[in-house]
Amino acid sequence: MGYKTKEQRREYNQKYYKAKREQILKQKKEYSCKHKEERSEYNKKYREENRDKLNQYAKEYNDKHKQEAELYRKSEIGRKGSRIRDWKRMGVLSDDYDKRYEKYINTKNCDSCNIELTENIKHNTSTTRCLDHNHETGQFRNVLCNKCNLMRK
Repeated sequence: MGYKTKEQRREYNQKYYKAKREQILKQKKEYSCKHKEERSEYNKKYREENRDKLNQYAKEYNDKHKQEAELYRKSEIGRKGSRIRDWKRMGVLSDDYDKRYEKYINTKNCDSCNIELTENIKHNTSTTRCLDHNHETGQFRNVLCNKCNLMRK
């Protein structure tokens, strides 16, 4: 059965797959189960014979992606994602974390003592910006300096 164009062949294959999908998946599963041990042995042998090559690849891959991850964490979107993830871990609940983050970033003075807030990445100081929340309900209360936040606990 010849086809004049690749598109015709592709269209035929798609129709065939849709019609025989269940049968094809069943055959793949049976084949996979039948040859599981063979694949396992092959993979084990390959890893033993190519240990240095695989280790070198893993090292290069990790080095490359470590640099990319570091750049992402330093970007604005990376810092935002990290901050929101930390809030969720601490139990802060919100309907709109983006809105909450915007308020957090744009608050320049402590809502309690009105001192100017700072952003210290390395370590916290008494003026470091903090998101105050109720630890029992998880609800956001205010953006405070670290000192006022600690006194509230």
